[in-house]
Amino acid sequence: QVPVTVRNTTQGPINGTLWAVSSWGTWAGVEPGCQGFTVAGGTEQECVIEVDGSAVPPGSYWLLAKVAWNGCVAYTEAVALEVTP
Repeated sequence: QVPVTVRNTTQGPINGTLWAVSSWGTWAGVEPGCQGFTVAGGTEQECVIEVDGSAVPPGSYWLLAKVAWNGCVAYTEAVALEVTP
């Protein structure tokens, strides 16, 4: 599991979408590919990207999250995704 914390610094609720973005060849093992979220004003919420290493060939990959809300887009830093045989 890869946690992604979405923080809302405004006073009102924010609805958005979080995408899991990963290396080619890993998509079968990374889900959900897209998930919606709602964060109340002044709070944060943890979303989770699940990784199934048995569905990904052994190798070194990367994974990041793309978050969009109210016409804005942000990307997390990429994390290493190592799959061993």
